[in-house]
Amino acid sequence: MDKAQLHQTIINALLVVLETSKNAAIQAHEAATNGETVAENKFDTFGLEASYLAAGQSKRVSESEEKINIFQQLKVQYFKPESLIRLGALVVLEDAKNNIKTLFLSPVAGGLKVSFDQFEVTLVTPSAPLGCALMRHRLGDDITVLVGDEKQSYIVLNIV
Repeated sequence: MDKAQLHQTIINALLVVLETSKNAAIQAHEAATNGETVAENKFDTFGLEASYLAAGQSKRVSESEEKINIFQQLKVQYFKPESLIRLGALVVLEDAKNNIKTLFLSPVAGGLKVSFDQFEVTLVTPSAPLGCALMRHRLGDDITVLVGDEKQSYIVLNIV
C-alpha cells in the first residue's frame, strides 16, 4: 500500500472541506452585508443572525486551514507488524461480527472518511475513545472500547 498516496488523498479531502467552508463563508458574508438584511424593527434579527453565521463560517475556514497544516506536518511512516500503534498508523480492525474497519490514526479531522485502494478509511484521533484505545497496541491485540453504555471489541488485523 502506498501510504504517501493515502496521505495525499487525505490532504485532498481536507482541501475539499476547506473549499466548501470558504464558499459557505462567502455566502454567509454576502447575506450579512446585503442591504435587505437591515433590521426593519427591534424584533427583526435576520441581519444579526447572518453576521453570527458569517463569523462562524470564517472560523470554520481558519480551522480547516489549520487542520491541513497540521496534517501536512505528519510524516509518512510504514509500520512493522511488531510496531506499536501511534499517529500515522493505518490500522485494520475486525469486530465480533466479523466487520472490518480501516482506520488512520490522525492528529486532526477525526471522522473524515476517504476512499482509498478499494477501502473506506476513517480518520480517528487519539482523543476519540477508539483512537485512544488503539494507541500502544500491536498486531493481534484485542481492544475494547466503551461507546456510551456499550462495549465494542476489536482485534487488530493489520498495521501499515
